[in-house]
Amino acid sequence: MFQNYRVLLIIALMVSFTALLSGHKVLAGPHADEAKVHAKVSIKHGNEMLDHGGQGHLDVMITHAKETISHAKEAIMHAEEDYKQTKNKHVKMFIDHTKEGIGHVEEAIGHAKKGHVPTAYASEGMKHLKEGLKHL
Repeated sequence: MFQNYRVLLIIALMVSFTALLSGHKVLAGPHADEAKVHAKVSIKHGNEMLDHGGQGHLDVMITHAKETISHAKEAIMHAEEDYKQTKNKHVKMFIDHTKEGIGHVEEAIGHAKKGHVPTAYASEGMKHLKEGLKHL
């Protein structure tokens, strides 16, 4: 019976070592999955934000920007839980990019409330949100 455990241990070590060498991201389950879901919804709203901002519909743009931020913050919350478990550098990079993106979208909201079309801030925010998602 002891020999069976030894074989299983060797197989487990081989799989772990292969995953480490392959460079694939290995994330904890539910928190990483939830972070990814919220990040994708955030980007969906962000794209709507850009569309409406480009058309000059600032009130609708602000609504989508707020949804973008809300989902991005939820994604960060889940990613931080994942990072506590895994210490995965890609999760940390996701968190950093997403926080940067939120800052730019918040700037866009401020400018939109003043009646300006904040395309540059919104676009920069989306760039960071999309870059962050690549790390999950």
